[in-house]
Amino acid sequence: IRGTFEEAAAMLASSKLHPAELKQAVTTPGGTTEAGLAAMDQAGLVKAARAGVHAAYMRGKSIAQEQGQ
Repeated sequence: IRGTFEEAAAMLASSKLHPAELKQAVTTPGGTTEAGLAAMDQAGLVKAARAGVHAAYMRGKSIAQEQGQ
C-alpha cells in the first residue's frame, strides 16, 4: 500500500497535468484504479482530505498572524 501512495505522489509531483487529468490518464474503465477511487470516494476520503488540508492551512495562517508575520 505504501508503495502505491509513494508512486502516485511521485507521478503527481513530476507531471505537468492537473491532478484530475492525471487521474483520467491512468484510470482504465472497469479497472483496479477506478474501483479503488470509487471506494475511496464512497467512503468520503476526498472530502476528509480536503477538510484536513484546509484546517492545517487555516491554523498555519493563524500562527503566522500570532507571530506577526
